[in-house]
Amino acid sequence: MKAQEILEQMAQLNEAQLNESGQPYVGIFYIIDDEVEFDGEHPRLLTATDGGQKNYHRTHSQFWYQTLSRFSPTVKEIINKIDKDGKKISWKYLPRGRVLCSAENVDFVVYCDKHIAENSSIKSKVRMAMNLPFKTNFETDGSHYKCHMCAPHQFII
Repeated sequence: MKAQEILEQMAQLNEAQLNESGQPYVGIFYIIDDEVEFDGEHPRLLTATDGGQKNYHRTHSQFWYQTLSRFSPTVKEIINKIDKDGKKISWKYLPRGRVLCSAENVDFVVYCDKHIAENSSIKSKVRMAMNLPFKTNFETDGSHYKCHMCAPHQFII
């Protein structure tokens, strides 16, 4: 077995152990058919930025096109949907958010669409899926995380 293969197996085992331990995730997510679809990493595996927070490297656009478009029937349907003007629907269409944490891995914040921040059932699902503490803050920034219900004209490409 090559050294690289051994290192990859060790990393996979380490990730599996972290998953089983209930460690929280830092990452991005979508709400699709009332379920949380996320991509992320455990904060222990990340380095804090200059702002003192840990952030996940992938974007929603990458997650949408590289992962969800292959596995989610709902996303496949949306990607193939054409609006009345003949334009495709964007990756910004569904409610989405991002989880960050402090450098000390103590405080977590979710930046998200208002349809997530105002729905206690969905917030609970996000907390459970990403193993977040109950005291996690859900914040909307007013402009960045908007779904098709917030601003329908923005989601065609």
